[in-house]
Amino acid sequence: MTEQLNQLERAGLIFCAVGGDAVLTTELGDGIALLDLRANEYFTLNGVGALLWRQLQAPQSKSELIEVVQAHYEIDAERCAGDVDVMLDDLIAAGLVHVR
Repeated sequence: MTEQLNQLERAGLIFCAVGGDAVLTTELGDGIALLDLRANEYFTLNGVGALLWRQLQAPQSKSELIEVVQAHYEIDAERCAGDVDVMLDDLIAAGLVHVR
């Protein structure tokens, strides 16, 4: 799936969280808990995942997400891109993020 995301990024597509009343959220320390009411599934995101989730409330490119993470955490660009890919893979697979 990560290879697929890289292809999508090259095509200039945008990622966005599923909106509306489909997913309830609550802050948990520096993380976030998500309840997907459509699938009746519960997810927890760590601090980085929570930062990405907040950013995904509005449409974002992968490069924009990487910039935000790098601005908040001391992480090199290559590792950051890989971590963002993994998080996007997981969120897309869970049906919590879609690609525009």
